[in-house]
Amino acid sequence: MKNKIIRSTVIKERSPLAAALLSFFFTGLGQYYNGEAAKGTVLFLLRLTPLLLVPAQGTAGVGASPVKIFFFMVLASFLAWVAAVPEAALRAYTGGPAALKRYNRPAVYGAFAVISTLALSVGVAAALMFFGFHRAAGDRMEPGIVKGDVLLVDRGPRDRRRGEVILHRTPAGPLRMSRVVGLPGDEVSVAGHTFLVNGAALPVGVLTPSELAASGLPNREDLYFEINSGFRYAVSADGEKVSRKKAASKAFKVAPGALFVVGDNRKSDDVHETVEIQRVLGAVSGVLYSASPGRFLAEPMLPDGK
Repeated sequence: MKNKIIRSTVIKERSPLAAALLSFFFTGLGQYYNGEAAKGTVLFLLRLTPLLLVPAQGTAGVGASPVKIFFFMVLASFLAWVAAVPEAALRAYTGGPAALKRYNRPAVYGAFAVISTLALSVGVAAALMFFGFHRAAGDRMEPGIVKGDVLLVDRGPRDRRRGEVILHRTPAGPLRMSRVVGLPGDEVSVAGHTFLVNGAALPVGVLTPSELAASGLPNREDLYFEINSGFRYAVSADGEKVSRKKAASKAFKVAPGALFVVGDNRKSDDVHETVEIQRVLGAVSGVLYSASPGRFLAEPMLPDGK
């Protein structure tokens, strides 16, 4: 009986190239090919799970740092994919001839390929339902967001917040970014390059050199910080128009279903406007790419004091 079993066992040399290609196209399949199904499954889950957690970050709304969490989740998925390829090739090269397992069949390989592709497609599609990308144009949101920046946009359904940067459609159709100053029902007044919300002036101050360096911003005389509802962000403004010497305009009450928004570049011609909430596509979570390396993963607002 023992001799029969030995004769029926198939011994095969594994190809490092085949193992690498299988894991390159289908994470973990090279490990299945090498007879290490458990390892292949773990590597595939390490690639899939971060993608599935990206939508969870979107539905959570307020996060410690949405853009950083998004980036590191995607990076973790990418590293699992990259690691699986050389691991499969090295194992096939050093393992020598080995007995084929029951799952070392084309039908099993095909099933794994189909299931893994569908699962990854669902993960990517789900992530893109809650997050999108936008390339900044113009100088409306300088200094925090400059022309050419690639931004992560949180499309998750949640209430809007004072201080956040939103991406919205204009009545004419093009996309635009603005910072939320007033919510429905708020009374907003304009005083030069500053604002009053419900009778209280938004605090404005001068950014220190260390704050500018930490934010990846240039050291310019026209850069200030503004605080709204506990969030702090940089604005570009005329010094004389942030001195509180200019009288405030008559208070404007924000209509239901609308937002009072402004540009961070207060020296531009079209600083403030009202936007219907239904035109809002999402909130800008942070910078994924910038020509200035110091602004990589920078956020458009931070809790005051952070």
